[in-house]
Amino acid sequence: MSRRYENEGRDQFNFENVQGNVILEREQHEKRSRSESILLRAVADEVTSRLSQSLHNAVLINLDKQIQPQQVRNPLSAEIKIGALPSQPLPPGTEILEVFERSDISGRLLILGDPGAGKTTTLLDLAKGLVERAIADSANPIPVIFALSSWKDPKQEMKDWLIAELKSKYGVRIDIGKKWIEDKQLLPLLDGLDEVKPEHQESCVNAINRLLQSEDRPSDLVVCSRREEYETYETRLQLNGAICLQDLTNEQIQGYLREVNQSELWQMVQPDAALLELVRKPLFLSITVLSYGAIALEQWQRSTSTELRLKLLFDAYWESMIIRQLVEPRLSDQGVQSQTYWKAKPPNRAQTRRWLAYLAKQLQQESQIEFLIEEIQPQDLSKKLHQWQYWLLLFSITSLYTGLIITINFLPYFKTPSSLGASLIRGILTFGLFGGFISSTESKADGVRLLLFPFLAFFCLLFKRRLPEEFRKYVPILHDINLLFKLRVAVPSIQTVMQDCIEPLRMQSILFSNLFFIPLAPLIVLIHGVLIVASYCLRLNRLNRILRVNLRKVTHVSVLLVKENYDSLYSHHLFLIGGAIGYIRLLRLKGQPWLNVLFDLVGLFIAPLFFFLLFPLHLIPLFFSQQIDKINTPNQGLHEGVKIALFVAVLQSIYLYLLLNFRLVIFPWTHAASVMIGFILTWVCLPLIKHLALRLVLWYNQFSPWDYARFLNYATERLFLQRVGGRYRFIHKLLQDHFAEMEL
Repeated sequence: MSRRYENEGRDQFNFENVQGNVILEREQHEKRSRSESILLRAVADEVTSRLSQSLHNAVLINLDKQIQPQQVRNPLSAEIKIGALPSQPLPPGTEILEVFERSDISGRLLILGDPGAGKTTTLLDLAKGLVERAIADSANPIPVIFALSSWKDPKQEMKDWLIAELKSKYGVRIDIGKKWIEDKQLLPLLDGLDEVKPEHQESCVNAINRLLQSEDRPSDLVVCSRREEYETYETRLQLNGAICLQDLTNEQIQGYLREVNQSELWQMVQPDAALLELVRKPLFLSITVLSYGAIALEQWQRSTSTELRLKLLFDAYWESMIIRQLVEPRLSDQGVQSQTYWKAKPPNRAQTRRWLAYLAKQLQQESQIEFLIEEIQPQDLSKKLHQWQYWLLLFSITSLYTGLIITINFLPYFKTPSSLGASLIRGILTFGLFGGFISSTESKADGVRLLLFPFLAFFCLLFKRRLPEEFRKYVPILHDINLLFKLRVAVPSIQTVMQDCIEPLRMQSILFSNLFFIPLAPLIVLIHGVLIVASYCLRLNRLNRILRVNLRKVTHVSVLLVKENYDSLYSHHLFLIGGAIGYIRLLRLKGQPWLNVLFDLVGLFIAPLFFFLLFPLHLIPLFFSQQIDKINTPNQGLHEGVKIALFVAVLQSIYLYLLLNFRLVIFPWTHAASVMIGFILTWVCLPLIKHLALRLVLWYNQFSPWDYARFLNYATERLFLQRVGGRYRFIHKLLQDHFAEMEL
């Protein structure tokens, strides 16, 4: 007899007429792909790093939690009208992972709490358990932490935002991230719903609900938010359950103080009801432990509002952390003041306070909690004076740089040395002003607007009219700076060139030197070197491998032939190359006319060949660059930009050498090529110039130090910031808000 079972969406097993025992073995899942393993390792490192830098992680306290089903609308019982279910306290010591795995929660959880209650730390604790679970079994989804503060477009679907964040934060390709979400291989942990711009928070809730109702909905999802803000929303998240983190009890506070060997602090905190109420939040308990000695007790007792007490507490935290000893006494005796600055003088109190305040104001203005040096933008300059400083500095630098580069490219066309100085000045002014204006405006509309601005401003001033909104808003010209690109081709390091290119040619140089073929040696060396380096850069791995294998074979034969003359002066390949090239130049300058004609004939065929092989390499930054997958170190984008600029600069130097030494100036097409190559070098350097101009303005106005990464690491050392990879954040949003309220 055959039966049909309706069990859609679940594993189905039909057992009929079976005798004996039935053993079900779990299917062995395949190992994770390389991309999945990289992401899982990155999340694990992030969780470990952030937990280790958490103030209230020194002593782990299992926070009392309370089930609050009325805070969410369960989609499975949406039509049942049973009223608001009462809150149910959980047993003390319940782990967040246990709550997450409860059958009535089933992996869809909302974490609520007051400011400083430990919501993010609880989320990180959950992520740690989920990471361990994902490592142990590849069938489990990969937990990924997303900061909702970067969700800014109310029209953007949550799925698209998650894919973009995977690309921006973890370097996951768009197609791979999309596939992972569609295959339900990720477990989103959404932190900071209350940190979305207030006018967009309701839209963000709706976007999360649409994700949960779509075909691509994740099997599990966790959202973290402040309780007060969440209760103001008209819409509830369609999750299975919510927990609200409760205040610490007296017993937990005393246990924490015993663990940090400050039991006597309880006697000082207990009589003060206001302070006791504040330290029931884990964040404030940790800050109080670190800074209690700096709290002005008289001002504290006179303060009647929570806001004033928070300000006093954070001021005391600042005073305690800024004078905290950062190194061991033995290092301090040697003049070492911090691990970051070592024996150099660190920033003083006023500088540290001002720079942190400006950073907090910028993060608050952008509704962000994470800071990346490469993402500093000129739009962050709020005053018109500072904006004009930036644009004028950008125009000056780009004008000088563009004029100098293009003029140098035209040096081979100057007729006589006597006109060199005047030609240089004319070239820099002509090409520089034109190229600088184009580079600093970037579009026709911006250029026209900027040209009309002085006349229109004079007219408005003369007739006492208000400047049009378009000119007040968009003048001076401020364009985004993109420092998050790198070359898609591999640029070999000096060690790689020496090992894979120069060393295999060493014995060939010995062979040719012993056979008195010095004039031919550099040609053979250069051809082999160019082919090996070019195949390496363009990732023609097979060709590169064949070339190196062939060179090693010839090297082996060469060793046998010239072993007895190994110590000859000419055996050194670098000396041989330099000497041979110098010898060729000497023959050209001092040789007979017929020899010069021979060189010209050779150059007539070889130089254009080299040129047409060389010119396409200048286009590599235009067509073979890609966005940096993940920022692992501070200033990584800046370093990659410098690499691109140096790559083009080296190619341009070779081009000028060919142009000068092989008389390619007789060809008309070299004029256009020189201008194009000059503009390519200017274009690849433009983001660096923009960043330099902006950093100069920030440094001149004392908004940031010149060595920003070093200072941010110093602030991390002083426990004002946390660092994950190349990104920085304040240890808590409340501390960020405290610095943002300071006067600059």
